[in-house]
Amino acid sequence: MRWFGDVPIVLHEPRDLSPEALYVAKSPQADVYKQIIADLSSAENLPAPGQYGKNDIGRATAGAAKSLLAKVYLTQQDWAKAAAKSKEVIDAGWYDLFDEFADVFNLATKNGKEHIFSAQFIGNAGYQGNSLASRSAPNEVPGINGDYADALHKQGKLYESFSDNDTRKAVTLLPAW
Repeated sequence: MRWFGDVPIVLHEPRDLSPEALYVAKSPQADVYKQIIADLSSAENLPAPGQYGKNDIGRATAGAAKSLLAKVYLTQQDWAKAAAKSKEVIDAGWYDLFDEFADVFNLATKNGKEHIFSAQFIGNAGYQGNSLASRSAPNEVPGINGDYADALHKQGKLYESFSDNDTRKAVTLLPAW
């Protein structure tokens, strides 16, 4: 919605392939946010981070739901609710920052203490696996190989948002080639 404005709300899978079932009308942003908040509030009842077994790593948790809910409140500029939900996440003690920023991207620290919600997939090599990262990265950002995620949102200026003395820049983005 931050990029496109009003979007459809789809709560159930289509029962047929009719145009009525497939072409859902857009809903006002207020209605979409109401549904997002309801869904995330319900998801706050999921198991806490660390309560799933190793075969279920990557599943949504109460911590992920609460963190995303805080982000929704920030997006809506509801500062009081964003602060309260963020404090709830912080006080729970589920997450912490890595000592080294690069560990956010390190395979050895995958699903670590700083990762709130991480999709689990095998990267794409030789047309095997998942190409989510390469297909979803913005193509106009130097150092990121992608093709259409940011095509309609050129205002992002991700690369330019890092100052040259920001040590995260070299870890986050490859230099332009």
